[in-house]
Amino acid sequence: MISISKGRLTATAYPQYGGNLARLNWKGLELLRAPEPPDILAEMPEHYGLPVLFPPNRIADGRFTWNGRCCELPLNEGRPRYNHIHGLVLREVWTIADQSDDYLVMEYRYGQRHEAFAGFPYPFCLRLSYRLSDDCLTQELVVQNCGDTPLPYGLGFHSAFNAPKRLRITTEPWRWEILQPRHLPSERRLPWGDFDPNEWLDPSWGRISVHAPVGIGQLVGRPFRGAVLDYGERVFAYEIDDKFSQWFLWTPEPNSGFICPEPMSCMVNAPNLALPPETSGFTELAPGNEVSYRSTIREIASP
Repeated sequence: MISISKGRLTATAYPQYGGNLARLNWKGLELLRAPEPPDILAEMPEHYGLPVLFPPNRIADGRFTWNGRCCELPLNEGRPRYNHIHGLVLREVWTIADQSDDYLVMEYRYGQRHEAFAGFPYPFCLRLSYRLSDDCLTQELVVQNCGDTPLPYGLGFHSAFNAPKRLRITTEPWRWEILQPRHLPSERRLPWGDFDPNEWLDPSWGRISVHAPVGIGQLVGRPFRGAVLDYGERVFAYEIDDKFSQWFLWTPEPNSGFICPEPMSCMVNAPNLALPPETSGFTELAPGNEVSYRSTIREIASP
């Protein structure tokens, strides 16, 4: 475990548990759902903090074909769903690459030693940085292709916030239909009904599990992509860059005490969908190239 701080903000990360920044104390308010005790991260890392998903959410049967090659990921979600879920790095040990009082960089290198490498033989490096200022946490995830062939990828964060009194996210005016029991998208678009997360919603409304493309809204008179969380006397904006094209909004039970507005660069089961890459979001990175994904959390005036 390692902590950084600036003023009255303190963030704590656990490199040994997937590089998860699992605590964020904001002037006395615990903003993220924190693991108590910390070793619970070994069991349910996706329920706490800001865990990295690479790829995000589910891949049907743990298989997809890319550039003529069949890729196989571990089947870690049992029947009847029978999927790969939450990616290859969620439970891996990350290393500390750089740190100061208010800055932290963690790194993970995927290669032949990983048990999944035979089915997904694409070396890559993830570099995850956090910086605190007096009023903001900035997160940046850099993906680097360390191999000699294009790297197929998608990524996301299973961001777990302590439940606010209300929240909203910016989406398009429709959502993706999710089919049961495998919890995979059908590619069909459905309009929002009574439940529309573009409007303020109560996280205790019910069990929430929706998948939708990110839209552009307005916040404090400017374009905004992200989530707004209202804790009563204090309000926070979780802003994501335009490389995050999809949301998964999830809470397991009406009174679970937390909610996950999960930004993702691609759709659920993206490489298996009959959709163009500009829609599904699944893409590739050329050998030696890198790309970064950025988000911020900051306190704002009540909107």
